[in-house]
Amino acid sequence: MKSVLLPVVSSFFLIFLALSNVQAQVVVEEFEIEGLVTPTDPEALQAGLEKEPGVKVLGLNLKDTPSGWPVIRVEFDSSKMSRAQIEDIIDATPDSTGKPFKAHKGPSFPAVVMLEEEKKAMAILGDGEEEIPKVVNPVEPSKESISRGKARYEKSCATCHGLRGNGFGPAAQSVTTPPRPLTVAHEEKGEDRVSHLFWRITNGRTDMPPYSLLLSEEERWDVINYIMTLKAPEKE
Repeated sequence: MKSVLLPVVSSFFLIFLALSNVQAQVVVEEFEIEGLVTPTDPEALQAGLEKEPGVKVLGLNLKDTPSGWPVIRVEFDSSKMSRAQIEDIIDATPDSTGKPFKAHKGPSFPAVVMLEEEKKAMAILGDGEEEIPKVVNPVEPSKESISRGKARYEKSCATCHGLRGNGFGPAAQSVTTPPRPLTVAHEEKGEDRVSHLFWRITNGRTDMPPYSLLLSEEERWDVINYIMTLKAPEKE
């Protein structure tokens, strides 16, 4: 009798597993996140997402992503929850300061060239272009200089400007004046790009501190030599 029941029970068990797999449509999707600033933010976001049944955070990439935005990988049952609902949970989850995170959708405002209307408005409102003296880079853009500049850039600049210089650093959304892509913003300066970079790094602007207080002149030129190797961001 046992030999007869065993195949029957096994068959029912396999059918049950098959039906469970059909009903539970588990998918893994990636979401770009705005507002990750403090070291505790990833934990807060993960806790907020995993409060929902069947939602599991598989990983968070803060640095090396195609767009430059931090990316979180989430596993969820698509038969019970949609991508839009996951985005709503992200948008409703507060960080350590009480400010909600935001699921990034579509292209970002820093990835465009400043319009003439914007320049005119800035001039009228008082945040216009400064008189920037022309300077010549005294540090040869050697492999050594570019390597030093890359290390310094990643330590001091990438948090806001992003590893690729596209303005999508983890802290970009926490400042009052979001950083523009370094290549786009400074290509507008044409031949004065080097002078503009050195002046801006040295003196700072709005939320950006004057790095003359933090970096030696040679370190600033190393950073500029590295920035000059960055490619313009593609539309995302």
